[in-house]
Amino acid sequence: MATDRMKTGNARRRWMNGLFLAPFLLLFLMWGIAPIITGFAISFTKWDVFSGEVHFVGISNYLRILDDDILPIALWNTIKYTFLTVLFGNALSFVLAYGLARDIKGKTIFQTICFAPVVLSIGVTGVVWAWMYNTDFGILNYWLGQIGIPPIHWLTNPSTAMYAIVAMVVWASAGFNMMIYLAGLLNVPPSLYEAAEIDGANAWKQLLNITLPLMKYTFAFTLTISTIGSLQVFDQPYILTGGGPDYATHTLVYHIYSHGFRYFRIGYASALSFFLAVIICGFSFFQYWVFTRRRTEL
Repeated sequence: MATDRMKTGNARRRWMNGLFLAPFLLLFLMWGIAPIITGFAISFTKWDVFSGEVHFVGISNYLRILDDDILPIALWNTIKYTFLTVLFGNALSFVLAYGLARDIKGKTIFQTICFAPVVLSIGVTGVVWAWMYNTDFGILNYWLGQIGIPPIHWLTNPSTAMYAIVAMVVWASAGFNMMIYLAGLLNVPPSLYEAAEIDGANAWKQLLNITLPLMKYTFAFTLTISTIGSLQVFDQPYILTGGGPDYATHTLVYHIYSHGFRYFRIGYASALSFFLAVIICGFSFFQYWVFTRRRTEL
């Protein structure tokens, strides 16, 4: 009898758990899985959004990727943007976190100041930085003018536009990874630093031999999510430069947007989306394989 009641109770709990999960699973299927399946089906069609006619074209949209003259430019811009933002963004985040991990006065205030840009919308951030970059009355050119440097066309010069966007993104996103690094730094046992000090290790040796090795999985996580996010960059070029000048900030997602919502080539835009998805998944699986293999060896 007791066993039967226990089985009945376990079954009831499973049903209750499933009942609580049902709304989330339903929303996930509706807004997560269904759009992916629909988008994949659309990538094999030529869809005229004005007449509503849909024609099956097979893999023509995917073959068209090979003949897209702008795609290599967009791919290179995306790779350059990803490399710069991930490198400098994570470096700045770690430096900030390393400093805030110390017992200093006003630590909470500094954390709030560093994290504040993360909670700002990209629209607000873009407008503020567009004003700062303005050639005629931007504050950056004003400061440069005070030391005799002529105005720089930050967003209208192909050689500087991408770097201007990178600078804004590094500033706006550094606080997020800073908090992750700070959590990792605070989890390093203080006894290791105390033992190192007794052995005569200075702060630099402690950083190289204790902090960085124990933070490697934190680095792996932040580098992975930073790279995945940077590969999908769209908002910043759209707001600041509109993909220009001369395709200098024309990224892969902006290329997808242009074909889908400017030229209404919905099928080809869907094919480009899955092309990007393959790149992101490939990178993610590579990261997983590298760090899983190293963990197994250890």
